[in-house]
Amino acid sequence: MEAHRKSGTQIDLTYKLSFHRSRYFCDESNQGKLVSGEGSLSCTTGCSYWSSYLVSLMSFYCTEYSEEEDWIYGQRTVNVTLPTVWNNIYQFSYSGNAWIDLQSGGGYWALLSTANLTIRQDIGRINSPPSTYMPAVVRFKQTCYYSLSIPVEDEDSDIIRCRWAVTSSECAGVCKKLYASVLDERWILAIIQSVVLPSIVSDANLCEEDIDRFHTKWSITQENTHITLSCTDEYSGNVSRNCSSGGIWDEPDYSRCISKSMIYILEQLNKLLFGNSDDDFVSNILEDLENITRNNYELRSGDLLTASAILHDIATYVIGYEDETSLSQLDVIMQVGKTGLDEISVPDRSKTSDSWIADSATEIKLQKNICSGKYFMRI
Repeated sequence: MEAHRKSGTQIDLTYKLSFHRSRYFCDESNQGKLVSGEGSLSCTTGCSYWSSYLVSLMSFYCTEYSEEEDWIYGQRTVNVTLPTVWNNIYQFSYSGNAWIDLQSGGGYWALLSTANLTIRQDIGRINSPPSTYMPAVVRFKQTCYYSLSIPVEDEDSDIIRCRWAVTSSECAGVCKKLYASVLDERWILAIIQSVVLPSIVSDANLCEEDIDRFHTKWSITQENTHITLSCTDEYSGNVSRNCSSGGIWDEPDYSRCISKSMIYILEQLNKLLFGNSDDDFVSNILEDLENITRNNYELRSGDLLTASAILHDIATYVIGYEDETSLSQLDVIMQVGKTGLDEISVPDRSKTSDSWIADSATEIKLQKNICSGKYFMRI
């Protein structure tokens, strides 16, 4: 719930709710229309002069819904006129007694919000309440580690901290925290074990949230945990990273991330190897490979490994078609962006004769320039 002062002792109260969709229906036909809701909003502090503590019935405007997960989500803003009190502090509560059974509580529940209408000296107006948004349903698998960031905004740019509700006036019968979890005051909920037994984890045992050079976001993770994520942007496959002992991130492993452009070249190579191609295919593949890798500093190590495999397969193919292969097809310069690998092995292409592939049993490696962080290979 959020409270914004209008004038005098008038305030706007905004609340957000979620219910089972099977109980309070919402679809495109009535999305944005008022839904009856359930229960009422009451004033519990600062309203003693009222004959009734009722503020509003909890009807709301449906803004989102899910047929699959059977929920609807919505909000509403109501204007309330309050009596004047000496400390300008008011509390509002929404409570009930039909909460689902929990691992640590259930039954009676309550939500409490406090509004202080005192003018702040630093900004010359009353405090603007922080706001947050959470999905109606968040699912976690037992025995797995998760890190959930809770988005929060504050109009006054105040530092906002969070904690578990603790007293019965704040939460009634659902006050106990989620077992085996750590709620960071920076609005991050870490579930560190199966939600069966409680556990305590210190900050020293956690790898901090990190965004690597390829813009992959690694959430807070318990030490000695191996994380695998889907590759981002125009890449297929997955990337993995280890949170080592002491809460230190290892370098991410991008060897299984391959760009869609490189996958396309692989598809063309397969056509070449299976005979579904013309004489220009070798040149086209090498030119495409050069275009992708020239001055490209966003290549993952998976691209390097794939490029090496492509060159190897072309070399094998050319052995059988020596007469059709020109030196121009082999005179390609490939400049590869820095990755997590120091070197990649590729077939030896240092010879100048057409028979070098058949004659050579050696390999050369892509060597990294330690100053620029680039890889260079001439084939």
